[in-house]
Amino acid sequence: VLYYRGIPAEIEEKTIPGCSLLCPLDKFIELMANVTPNEAEMKCQF
Repeated sequence: VLYYRGIPAEIEEKTIPGCSLLCPLDKFIELMANVTPNEAEMKCQF
């Protein structure tokens, strides 16, 4: 994953545990599922 640090423009390469440096999107979504709110959780916030 490329992490943009803002101004000044700096980009850091980050590795997500369980994935290679260039993590495919479907694998990223799978790995982040437990920390990403689902639709029902999003509705509860508003």
